[in-house]
Amino acid sequence: MKDGIKKSLLAGLGAVDFSVEKVREAVDHLVERGELTAEQGRKVIDELVERGKKDSQDLGKRIDKGVRNALERITVVTKPQFDKLDARITKIEAQVRILREKLEEPATGEPEHGEPGPEEFMQ
Repeated sequence: MKDGIKKSLLAGLGAVDFSVEKVREAVDHLVERGELTAEQGRKVIDELVERGKKDSQDLGKRIDKGVRNALERITVVTKPQFDKLDARITKIEAQVRILREKLEEPATGEPEHGEPGPEEFMQ
């Protein structure tokens, strides 16, 4: 999937390079005909290049948003979500281990002072 996106973006950049070159040719032609000064031509090209950069950034933001929306729709777990669940599982495993150890001990009635009782694990 990434390879296809990369190829599409590179093709788009190639089109931008081609377009900039065509704009330069058109501006050069207008300068040669005297319809624009060289300074005006440079200004037009600079403005178009800046606009292209801004449009490219806007496109990147839209692509990022679209990818995020698509990932949300297919219910992919994010790294922070995974880390939170992993921490909860680790805590539960530790609680289960303590409870198993308690079950394997001879029954004495009450938990020793400072040790959590089963009701504390239910929270």
